[in-house]
Amino acid sequence: MMNTYKLDDSAKHVKLEIHAGVVGIAVTRVYLKEDGVYKKLFDSDDFSGGNIPYTKVGINSGLEDKRVKIRTNMDISNLTPEQQKKAIDNILMMYYLDGGPDGVDTYEGTAIEIDLSNPLRPLMTKTIKFV
Repeated sequence: MMNTYKLDDSAKHVKLEIHAGVVGIAVTRVYLKEDGVYKKLFDSDDFSGGNIPYTKVGINSGLEDKRVKIRTNMDISNLTPEQQKKAIDNILMMYYLDGGPDGVDTYEGTAIEIDLSNPLRPLMTKTIKFV
């Protein structure tokens, strides 16, 4: 089941914050699905470890039925095989949305959301629907 975030019809900004608990190099990119197409909103800063401070995604009244997709690419190729396994096992991604009528909602990345098709570059993807 997809995560959801409750909105209202206000002009209040909805903001997203990401805490990337990862080992190695990480870059996070945030996309918003509008009219069936994902458009990039913003990236994490260089050397931020994939973390993103509270950043505006849009306003409540304009986000209904849209989806935010957050993708964190990690590079653990500089680690030993044993360290790589530990790094993957210990990935902790936390996502925070604020600005809706219920205030802050917290979402955690889960193991099923990690793509290991390239084990040296794990990819965590979290999608949240605005309702």
